[in-house]
Amino acid sequence: MLVRNHMSRRIVVARLQDSIEHAAKLMERHGFRHLPVLDEGRVAGIVSIRDLMRVALEDSSPRGV
Repeated sequence: MLVRNHMSRRIVVARLQDSIEHAAKLMERHGFRHLPVLDEGRVAGIVSIRDLMRVALEDSSPRGV
């Protein structure tokens, strides 16, 4: 079994200067849980749904406190 038989063929990426909201919209629109992030054409890292949730939860205040 080879990776190439199971990988995504249409590559969608974010750039370092893109907003978190833009990355989240890309991930939602394409059904991705992980998104490569480029810096001047080179892979700088990968952002995940978990990363975005962590940011979203930091920005919200606790309810009922």
